[in-house]
Amino acid sequence: MLKKSGWSPKEDPRVRDEFSKIHMKLRQWARNYGVLAFEDIEEVPAAEKDRIIGLLDGYSFETDWKTLITKASIPRNKIPAILLQSLLAKDVFEWVFGDPFFSFAEIDNTSSLPNSKEWKHVYREMIKVDEPEAHIWRSQTLRILSTVTNPSTESHLARRIRLLSSQKAAGFLTSPASLLLRQASKPGSGDKCTQDVQKLYHEVAEFALLLWTQRTFIKLYSQHELPKFYISNPKTEAHSLHHLDEDDTRLDGKDVLLFVQPAVVAFGNEDAENYDRSKIWAPATVMVDERS
Repeated sequence: MLKKSGWSPKEDPRVRDEFSKIHMKLRQWARNYGVLAFEDIEEVPAAEKDRIIGLLDGYSFETDWKTLITKASIPRNKIPAILLQSLLAKDVFEWVFGDPFFSFAEIDNTSSLPNSKEWKHVYREMIKVDEPEAHIWRSQTLRILSTVTNPSTESHLARRIRLLSSQKAAGFLTSPASLLLRQASKPGSGDKCTQDVQKLYHEVAEFALLLWTQRTFIKLYSQHELPKFYISNPKTEAHSLHHLDEDDTRLDGKDVLLFVQPAVVAFGNEDAENYDRSKIWAPATVMVDERS
């Protein structure tokens, strides 16, 4: 959280490094708690497995489990962890990077401030009138509400993020994504898995709030924006299991089968200028349909 004495924006290399760390943490959590072998979920009914793919709307080229698995040209035992990582990334990233006012989501009925939908409505209307000023307003509003005035207390948004992170993590663990968790990691069987994913949600949410206090504007790119893979496109990186070299064009023009993590693209700068220019803070990690 921000200190009363002031703040400074993170430089792009540090932001990119932080996104790389987030990617590694998401991947490690999925590896630590996902099922160990593909056979562990073969007995799960097809309809239940299709519900998993349903959660990946906008991230998966296919809409049913069987077709997606058939097209995935990677070792089968790797598929559950990759799907679990994709589900987690989608849930976390769309929550915190898809909405600058994510911390105003409903927790209870005690808040006297507008909810996230109301903040977004005002923000969109301001952008129509004066985009740079709208981003300055959003940045300044979040800075003020994130400021810690007493070192022994937490800011208003810090408290909300702490509560929302626990709420979101609990929702994820009881969603169809739980079908990909090994038995010992399921809620009720132990709390290490829960603690780790709550910590992950909390860390990413705090980082996202810090980025939204800057005057840059953030967009997520997934299937709609990046349906095809090209090695020359810096917004996408093929998953390491494809074993592509930097100049390997053999997958160019093929369908992106699955977004393991979306791309994070920033627009504008700290002078509230150049919103027509973009920079990539994190490329999308994708699985490609090699036979498309």
